[in-house]
Amino acid sequence: MTMEARIGLPQNAETKSRTIHSGTWTYRYGYIRSSDCRQSGDPGQDYVAFEDKSGALAFVVCDGISLSYYGDIAARFAGDKLLDWLGSEDARHGGPAVVRQSLERMLQEAAGECASLLDRHTYPASLPAIVKEALDAKKRLGSGTVFACGRLDPPGGQYPGGRMLLAWLGDVRVRWWGKDGEFTYRDPSTIDTRHQWNSSDGTVGGGPWIHIEDRLASAGRNGELLVYSDGLAALDAFRTIDAVTLERVLERESLHPSSDDMSYKLIRWNFNLV
Repeated sequence: MTMEARIGLPQNAETKSRTIHSGTWTYRYGYIRSSDCRQSGDPGQDYVAFEDKSGALAFVVCDGISLSYYGDIAARFAGDKLLDWLGSEDARHGGPAVVRQSLERMLQEAAGECASLLDRHTYPASLPAIVKEALDAKKRLGSGTVFACGRLDPPGGQYPGGRMLLAWLGDVRVRWWGKDGEFTYRDPSTIDTRHQWNSSDGTVGGGPWIHIEDRLASAGRNGELLVYSDGLAALDAFRTIDAVTLERVLERESLHPSSDDMSYKLIRWNFNLV
C-alpha cells in the first residue's frame, strides 16, 4: 500500500504504537506523555510529525525545553516548520552547504514568527498572580526545543541509489543501521542539550548539524532508522532495536513515577534494486 499523508501526533494524549507499510517504507511510531503530564492532564513537551508523499518520507521529532516558556508550543511550531522545510527545493536537492544555510535561515525566520505567536498567548484567568509573574519572566527568555528531522528518498530519478538527509539540534537520538550494522556518523560533540532552538534567539549554542547520504543503497538493500526523544534514553544501551524491544522499554519507563515524555519513529526500508 502507498500512503499519502501528513500527520502530527497530538501532544495532549497518548498515541498507541502503530505500524504502517507504505511502498518502500515500513514505519512505526508512538507517544507517551510523562507521568506528571498524564496525572495533571497537561500536554507533553514532545512533538512527532511526518509526511509520506510521492514516495518520499519526511519526519521530525522535537523535545520542548520544559524550563522554557511553554516548551510544547516551541516543539510543535518548530516541528511543523521543519516538516515544511524538508519539502523545499533546498532540502530536496541541495548539497551540504546549501542545505545548512537554508536550514539556518529558516530557523531564524521561524523564531520571529514564534515570538509573535507567543506575544498573543494568554494564561488561564484562574492562575495565581505569583505564577503569572514567573511565566512572564520565562516568556521574555522565549520558548525552546531540541529536534531531529530527516527526509528519505527512494532510489530513482536524481538519486539512483536513494538519498537520506538528516538534521538535528540537541540530544534527540537518530540511529541508523545498514548491512554492516549501526553507523556512527554523528560527532558526539553535536549531541548536546545546550544546542537548542529558541523563539527569542533562534539557534543557540551551535548548529544546526546535518548529514546527507546521496547513495543510501550503498549501505545495503535493507536499512533502518530510529529517532527518539531522551525519555527513551534507555534504548541507548541496545545495539539492535526491534518493535518488541521498543514496546518493552516504553511500558517499563512509562510506569516510572518520574518518567519523561517518550516519542519515537522507527523506519525500515527494502530497496528493490535491479
